[in-house]
Amino acid sequence: MKTAKQILLIAFLLLQSIPALAANWELVGELSNGDQWYIETESLRRKANSVECWVSTNFAQPQTENNSNKIYQSNSAFCSYDCDNWTTRAYDLIYYSEKNRSGEVVRSLTDEKGFQTRVVPGSISEALMKFACKLSKKK
Repeated sequence: MKTAKQILLIAFLLLQSIPALAANWELVGELSNGDQWYIETESLRRKANSVECWVSTNFAQPQTENNSNKIYQSNSAFCSYDCDNWTTRAYDLIYYSEKNRSGEVVRSLTDEKGFQTRVVPGSISEALMKFACKLSKKK
């Protein structure tokens, strides 16, 4: 009997370690070259005047990673948008060999402080920030 309980406990713990597949990626914009930009709406978290979330890009044409010369077709980044000061900060960036964040991970970068940039009016970055800031107010 003790062995059956141990097996059930191990099975339960293993199931807990499997990532959830309930991601909700919403298309925010598409550039004239066919690149598509998405925000994962379940990851939106409001923090004072900023919003944190995962952002992803599907590239219309395969891209080449500079350090390894490997090909990637999509990426995802964990970002923070300052809704009042029009800045964005990226903390994690992951390159994938296939579209929709699938295939081999070509490269993964993490910066605990994040890389901050100003949001340029009329850019895809502005569209992402406005989408994230507006949607986070509804939550």
